[in-house]
Amino acid sequence: MSKRHYTALELITYSGEEDKQLLEGVFEKTGLACIAGSTDTLKSMLLRDLVFSISQEEEIFISFKLNLVHFKAIFVSTEDGVTNTRRLLRTQTEGLVDPTLERIRFIFNPENVLSEIESHLKKELVDVIVIDCFGDIFMGDSIKSNEVRHFLNQFQNLSEQYQCLIIFLHHTNKRSEFGAPSKHNINGGQAFQAKMRTVVELRRDPRNEDIRHFCIVKGNYLKEIQKNKSFILHFDQDNLRFTSKGERAEYDSLYEKDIDYSKINKYQSASDLKKSGLKNKDIAAQLECSEPTISRLLKEGQSKGWDNLPPDEDDPALVESA
Repeated sequence: MSKRHYTALELITYSGEEDKQLLEGVFEKTGLACIAGSTDTLKSMLLRDLVFSISQEEEIFISFKLNLVHFKAIFVSTEDGVTNTRRLLRTQTEGLVDPTLERIRFIFNPENVLSEIESHLKKELVDVIVIDCFGDIFMGDSIKSNEVRHFLNQFQNLSEQYQCLIIFLHHTNKRSEFGAPSKHNINGGQAFQAKMRTVVELRRDPRNEDIRHFCIVKGNYLKEIQKNKSFILHFDQDNLRFTSKGERAEYDSLYEKDIDYSKINKYQSASDLKKSGLKNKDIAAQLECSEPTISRLLKEGQSKGWDNLPPDEDDPALVESA
């Protein structure tokens, strides 16, 4: 079906072969999608694993069926440079030297990302384009919906013209891991996630550092069963690839409930004092608690990554000190 105008009857009675999803149960063949997560969730690693699977004509990726046409991909990298990408790929492909790797085209820090991608697409078509990451190529104000929509519409048009999927890597809010996975955890305004057909939030497991949770938090054409639990991914530290055993996890098992933000704020104060050179007993005196409490607090905060969280603006202690 290549024309632009149809009657409802034509649409209903169309007898041609319908397009299958690119990654069944997750991604469509065209349009925009997103994989988001906090720092160190291995988002880039997962996307490199995806394009490698595409180039190798693999039929399954992390337990989902791949339906490919070209077995080719473009990976736009703005965070990992040439040297780091080369090192990671050598490990991820286990030293494989194969002509199929010519099917993956890496573009580093493009001056004009749209024109450089289109220049390549005019020569050969691909199944997937990965943009790693959105924040580095969007120069507008992410809170202004009209700017975000205008920017993303250009990629939507590119996707439709060349019949490929475009996946953006993006980041989540700093406190997102303290609540359930959600499309609303994505940085910036609502316009970004509204434009995506599929949004995946990738999460670290709270207990096992080699497990990631693949959470489909938005899917315009997906069944609810795909979106109500995470898909558990196992990460192999040796070959930097992901596998799935078909396991799933409830969203409420992925985060701590009843977070005590006053404790987080106290930890951040203690951590700052520790970095300034104070000993635990002096920190305890300043924060009016015992030295063992400070020791436990510092250990807990470091293990749970509380350093980079923004302070709770509703904390009474902060109001009093303002």
